[in-house]
Amino acid sequence: STGCLFERTACPHEGCSAIVLRRELEGHMGRCEHWRQPCQMGCGTVLSHQTQAQHNCYRQLRREYEAQQQTHRAIATTLQKKMKKMQSTMVQMKRQLGLICESLEVMDNQEEGEGEDAGEG
Repeated sequence: STGCLFERTACPHEGCSAIVLRRELEGHMGRCEHWRQPCQMGCGTVLSHQTQAQHNCYRQLRREYEAQQQTHRAIATTLQKKMKKMQSTMVQMKRQLGLICESLEVMDNQEEGEGEDAGEG
């Protein structure tokens, strides 16, 4: 039962406060500024009557792809900078470890030399 064609009914689109006769509802819905629908091609863009005519999935997806590429390039640049800093830190740490090892060897040699001197006397 569709109801009386002269019954007043509210537009079902969210945000629209229009109340029209049931017989005029379909016409109103065809031009309602609150109408929204996802693109039928599956790109995910939510369309209105104003944007539906000029919508181009390829152009929309291309824009999103380029934005993601720009984000990925920025992330890669940041990671490269961090990696260079870490490599520099590692070189410094290796140098310091080498110096510590040399100092320990010198100390061991000194202790061995002192031990031999004490044994001779």
